[in-house]
Amino acid sequence: MSTSTLGVGAAPAGGSIGGYGSPATTSPHVAQVFSPPAVAIDPTTRDYTFDADGNRNRMSSAQQLVLLALTQTLGQSAVPGLGVAPTPGVVSQKTVAHLTADVFRALSHLTSSKPPMIQIIDVQVVRDGARVGRFLRWRDLSTKQEVTTPIPGHS
Repeated sequence: MSTSTLGVGAAPAGGSIGGYGSPATTSPHVAQVFSPPAVAIDPTTRDYTFDADGNRNRMSSAQQLVLLALTQTLGQSAVPGLGVAPTPGVVSQKTVAHLTADVFRALSHLTSSKPPMIQIIDVQVVRDGARVGRFLRWRDLSTKQEVTTPIPGHS
């Protein structure tokens, strides 16, 4: 005699109002293609952005994950290893290599996942007098869109 389950998964009859049977699952490939858009965050203010009608703007999940990894100062999050180190005031050629490696490390969980979510194209370190700016050019592998993201200085 077979028994049916009521609720989510193997919940006993009456244990859940979730419905009958096992929860639906899918492969990471399908989840990547059909993932809902995330709420857009302004990289400068770190606030949600809204359209003219007061609705939240959207960005892809990969864009939000990249932005969160690059706007956190390393060591200031509850997630170990999340974030980038502060940009030093004086930048030498050796420092540029360290800053670039820091960005690759901060995004390694997105480039080495199976399947990878993003592809890093390049990291640019731009000097404008006494100011230093970093920019990341990357590709969202779910949408094939190329994106340039400014990396805050965290100074």
